[in-house]
Order: sequence, then C-alpha cells, then structure tokens
Amino acid sequence: MSSATPKVILLVGLTSLAGGFALTGLVEGRVSLQGGLGSAVLLAAAGFLLWLFLKFTTSPRWVGMAVSIAFLIRLLVGVGLSLALPVWGHESDVSRAGYLFFDAYTRDRQAWNLAQSGNSLLGAFGNEFSGDQYGGMLALSALVYRLLSPEVHRPYLILILTAFAAAAALPFFYQAVGKYFGASVAALAVWMVVLYPESVLLGASQMRDPILIGLGGVAFWMVSRWQDAPRRMTAGLLLILTVTALFSYLVALPLAGVLFLWWWIEYSPQVKQPKIRRLVWIGVAVAGAVILLGMAAWLRETALWDARLTEAGSGKIQALFKSLPDPLELPFLVVYGLLQPVLPAALFDPSKPLWTVISSLRSLGWYLMLPLLGYVPFGLRWQRPGLQRSLIFLTLMVVLGWSLLSSFRAGGDLWDNPRYRTLLLPWLALLASWAYLTARQYRDVWLARLLACEGVFLLTFGVWYANRSFRLGLELSFLQVAGMTGILCGLILAAGYWHDWRQRIKTGKG
Repeated sequence: MSSATPKVILLVGLTSLAGGFALTGLVEGRVSLQGGLGSAVLLAAAGFLLWLFLKFTTSPRWVGMAVSIAFLIRLLVGVGLSLALPVWGHESDVSRAGYLFFDAYTRDRQAWNLAQSGNSLLGAFGNEFSGDQYGGMLALSALVYRLLSPEVHRPYLILILTAFAAAAALPFFYQAVGKYFGASVAALAVWMVVLYPESVLLGASQMRDPILIGLGGVAFWMVSRWQDAPRRMTAGLLLILTVTALFSYLVALPLAGVLFLWWWIEYSPQVKQPKIRRLVWIGVAVAGAVILLGMAAWLRETALWDARLTEAGSGKIQALFKSLPDPLELPFLVVYGLLQPVLPAALFDPSKPLWTVISSLRSLGWYLMLPLLGYVPFGLRWQRPGLQRSLIFLTLMVVLGWSLLSSFRAGGDLWDNPRYRTLLLPWLALLASWAYLTARQYRDVWLARLLACEGVFLLTFGVWYANRSFRLGLELSFLQVAGMTGILCGLILAAGYWHDWRQRIKTGKG
C-alpha cells in the first residue's frame, strides 16, 4: 500500500458520505439514514475502485478527469430524469415512475419484489421474471436492495452502479487503443465514449447495457495485453465472458468472437506454419456459419414480430408499407433502423419539450458519428498494409454486421436499434476517432463529401417532417423525398469521383 492510499481512502470516504446524504435528500426530499448510508457505501466502493483502476493502468491525469466526468454526468442525468419525468414526461406508467426505458421500469420493480420476497436471488435466473430473460441485472439489483435498502425502494442506488460501470472501463480502453493506434486516437475515442448521448442515457438508467459495454472495454484491454501474460489474461477473459453471459449470453457470444478475431489477427503472424493459419480461418468461417444458421430461425421470427410491432405502433410506417412491395418491407425497416433515431423527426415531430431534448441529443450523437463511420473505407486507402489496417478493417466489418443485425432484430424500433448498436460503443468510438484524425491528417475531402450527403438528407427530410408537423403545403410523398435525396447524394459522390479522376489524370497517376 502506497503512502497516498490512506489519504485517498479518507477523501473518498468523506466525499461519498456527503454525496450519499445529499443524493438521498435530493431524491427523497428528506434526509434518510438508511438511504444516505446505502448511497455512501456504493459511492465509496465506486470511487475507490475507479481510483484503483486508474492507478493500475498508470493512466495520465486527464483520463482520471474523463472517468470522473463520465461517472458524474450519468449519475446526475439519471437522478435529474427520475425527478423530471414524472412532471414533464409522457402520461405513461414508465414516465410517471421516473424511468426512461420500459425495460428498466419492469426489471427494477421485479428486482425490488424479489428482494422483498426473501427468496433466493438465484430465482432471478429462472423463468419466473419477464423483466430479465438472462437474470444477471435482476439478481444484482435485488442484491443491492436487500443489503442496502431493505425497507424502501430506492431506484437511484442502481444508477450509481450503472454510472460506475460506464466509467470503470475507460482507463483500460485508453490503454488498449493507445497500444495499437497511438495516444491521439485513444484520447479522442475516450471522450467519444464519455460524451456519446446514447451511452449517457443508458448509464443514467437501470439498464444492463452499461455493464455489458464496460465488460467489453476491459476484455478489449486484456486481449491487447495477452502476449505479456497469456495465462492471466486468458483466465481474466474467461471470467469476463462468464459474467457477461449472466447479463446476456446473446452479447457474450459475439463479444467472444470479436475478441478472438482481434487476438488472432495480432497473434497469427507468429504462427510459422501456413497450414495452421488456414485451418484457424476455416474454423472461424465454419463457426460463424453455424452460429448464423442456428440464429436464423430465431432472428426471422423475432424480426418479423418486432416489424409488426413497429408497423402497428406507427401510422406513417403503415402508410409507407402500403406503397412498398412486400419483399421490400423488412429491408426498408433495416435501413430505417440504421437511421434511428432520425434527427429531423426528433426536431420536428410534436412532443413534450423534455422528450424533444432527449430525442434530439440521441439523434445528434448518432448523426455526428455516422459520416465518420462511413468514411472508414475511404480512410483505409491511406493506411499501409499491416496490423493497424487489418484491425480497422475487421472492426469495420464487425460494426457493420452488428448494426445490420441489430436493425434486422429490432425491426426499425426507435429505442432498441440505438441501444443494441451502442453495445459495441468502444469499437464504434475507435473507428470514429481513427476516421476523424485520418481525414484531418491527409486533408481528405471525402469526409466533407459524406458530410454534404448527410446535410442533404437532413435538409430534405427536415423539410418533409416539418411539413408533416406544421402543414407548410408541400405535397411530397416519402418516396419522392427519398428519391430526391438519393439523386442529390449520388450526384455529390459521382462529382467527387470525377474530380479525383481528373486530378489523377493531370498528375499522371491515373
């Protein structure tokens, strides 16, 4: 134990005690001894663990600031929404209870009931509870309530856990990205994870997603350090994947695949026998095909079910479906899901002010990231063949596949599509930060062209959504607006290719 450790323990303890009682007073409107102490225990554990993680990874001081901001912004947003939603939210049971997500509302209430029942918490992993088909988040929440708040249901205690989970992986994530792509890419990627609105909202809710994202970030670090300590890192990876499976085995499986591929791309050059390398790649292809075939029936049924729910819950989707041939309905919902949450809709569709702010921030975060992700294939032409290029290409394929799978699975849903995508936030942030810095380094106009295409989309569909909401008298159908957008974006891209071709001819490189 270093000489600074007692001082840190004292500082964290006193700060947590003050913060715990301030938190319970703010939320409950009274000073509660049980609530204050319960909050203080969780805050102290979170604060000390975050300090340990920063010290263990020898992270620079600014990473500590990023970790603190990530934790505090999620906790404060979560507490603020729990107070604001009953007053300014929708007239629904979920909003009136102070929850942002229906899943969080259902699971958290069931966790409280389980904690009160006196039954074993292992019952969370059975089929009795509909709020959590995996059981991990239900069991963890029930444990917190049973130990720290047995007499009153205090959902804000779980917000401390989710805010902690969102912040805890940042030092590990920074170290992992820095090893492969340097400090600049790592720094920008960390701040993207800290400030990405969808991540903030998930960390500010009683959801399992921040825990899954955090576990993925730490596992990423373990893969990056595997060659330094193979046995320890392998044991750590197995432990993390096991814990991930308790929260969602459907996330643990693709996470294991991503981590293995990342490890194999780095490690395979050390395997001298080409036959072994070929066998591993064949095994990867066969395993991927088996998993896809095994999931195909489930995906089709759930996708069709969610598509029906999306259609039934949206009048404009019903109207659009009438104008589309049946085989195009599901592909349309996949593309629609990739664009969710749609920024023009968030800005112009009538809603309560609080929900307009929430929807607009969620949309803005995704629409700032989209052109960066779209630029990655263009940026790869500047990258020399080698480990970095292979890792970026692999990550792009994984992110693209997962995003399409998420949209297919969620049927164009406004909430589930962004939530599923965000499970790969560490890799999304890595790609986006690498793309931005690559485009800036080479002054690549292709990023500007993609931004122009997005601007056209926002303008045309912004006018269309504004016309629907404010009746501006512009009689344009969805298909007409989509066609106009496609033509204008096609012209921008074609003009860009033509200009580049002309430049290559002039310089003799064509």
